Amino acid sequence: TSLPAGINRSGLTIGEGIFMDAKSLTTVNLSNWTSTPYQCFRGCTNITDVDLSGVETMGGYAFVDCSNLATLVLGSSLTEMGGDCFNGCYSVDITIRATTPPSVGRLIYSWSNFVPTIHVPASAVDTYKATSPWSNYAERITAIVD
Repeated sequence: TSLPAGINRSGLTIGEGIFMDAKSLTTVNLSNWTSTPYQCFRGCTNITDVDLSGVETMGGYAFVDCSNLATLVLGSSLTEMGGDCFNGCYSVDITIRATTPPSVGRLIYSWSNFVPTIHVPASAVDTYKATSPWSNYAERITAIVD
């Protein structure tokens, strides 16, 4: 039901969709991974809490149809998020510690039911609000409160 932080991907090649449709998966702590593959958690309908704070790049379709995803933590090294990563997600509390808004593939914001709360470093709030596609959620971007 959970993936603990001790799972180390160092030296491994992880295939697309490695955890796809893992219905019993509820929590993930892969804070020591630097990237996630395409469709990594697609269809994990019971996943609620994810820590990917070491990830620099997140593959496209990462959380497609993760309808119960509630909390996602991304770290200061995040530079890129693949397209359509939240299709089928709804109310997600996202913390991104990167001061430079990560580039995002095709239309993260195209689903009317996706209503995230996005927490970023206080010094970067205005930058996120002015950078597309993050600007589509300007009213939902707030400073991280530690």
